[in-house]
Amino acid sequence: LERNEGFQVEYDYMGLATGGKPSIPEVEGVNLEGIYTLRTLEDGERVKAAGEKAETIGIVGGGYIGLEMAEAFRSLGKKVILIQRSYPLRRALDKKMAEDVEKVLVENGVELHLGEELQECKGHNGKVAKVVTSRGEYRVDMVILALGVKPNVDLAAKMGVKLGSTGAIKVDECLRTSLENVYAAGDNVETIHLVTGKPVYLPFAPSANKMGRIASGNIAGGRTAFKGVLGTSFVKVFNLHVARTGLTLDQARQAGFDAVAADIWHGSRSHYYPGGCQMHIQLVADRASHRILGAAITGEEGVTGRINTVAAAIWGNLTVEDLTQLDLGYAPPFAPVWDGLVVAATVLSRQL
Repeated sequence: LERNEGFQVEYDYMGLATGGKPSIPEVEGVNLEGIYTLRTLEDGERVKAAGEKAETIGIVGGGYIGLEMAEAFRSLGKKVILIQRSYPLRRALDKKMAEDVEKVLVENGVELHLGEELQECKGHNGKVAKVVTSRGEYRVDMVILALGVKPNVDLAAKMGVKLGSTGAIKVDECLRTSLENVYAAGDNVETIHLVTGKPVYLPFAPSANKMGRIASGNIAGGRTAFKGVLGTSFVKVFNLHVARTGLTLDQARQAGFDAVAADIWHGSRSHYYPGGCQMHIQLVADRASHRILGAAITGEEGVTGRINTVAAAIWGNLTVEDLTQLDLGYAPPFAPVWDGLVVAATVLSRQL
């Protein structure tokens, strides 16, 4: 790199771990100074330095990065304009659950522009000054493009590695690619969704790390299978904790399931114990088999452990009725006698 010279290396095995890269929209002005993406630590340093000097920050995209950046810059007293073509966390939540996120964003002073799509970035003296959407234009001092991640497969494609239906590298259960002795792991790889059984691209850190360990172990002579993912994830939006796993109700129906959902509010602690909150719980199941397909939970506490419980239940192919019988712990500071998951499962069992 220092001398700008190429070189050749022989290998017995190769591991492709080229990761993901930010998705950049094909709109005019996207290369103006003052427009940033956030993927690496160096990106973070540049965004932080620019944001400290800016007064108005435009964020395009309502996914995890976009929401976390909105919180970060509001905590610095900046004006934040968030533009999203549908609703926040569209790929993670149904619209009804996402309304909890919208509410907390507005309460904390984020200027929301939902149902708007970025069409152009306008500059002044080479630096971004406005963003133009399908509904209007807004003055900004800087822009963060937070439109998701796509697999970095440039090298793999040049090598002739087969790509999958998602555009990421296609691998077998041992993470071998279509080329002999070439493995791939991480955010450049598609895997299997454990609910649908179909290929999916879900670039999250836990699965990327597990893939790396399994691929390297298999290169070293082992034979461990990577079984797939559920898309279990968390995000904190100001004081609201948001967690999800498996499929949303809409996703389940699109996948061909005759899906049913329970949607309830329940306390995180015993009602008489101080400091608790109301959690919003959505539990999704298949009408025919009663198999749990997914869940989402929002609240100010107690969210992450409960969604991990549902993830384990889906992994173990538990039914809704199984979930009503799970031996979950109880103590007033942590959970009511009837845990919210058990209540949601009981409500859903009646619907089924």
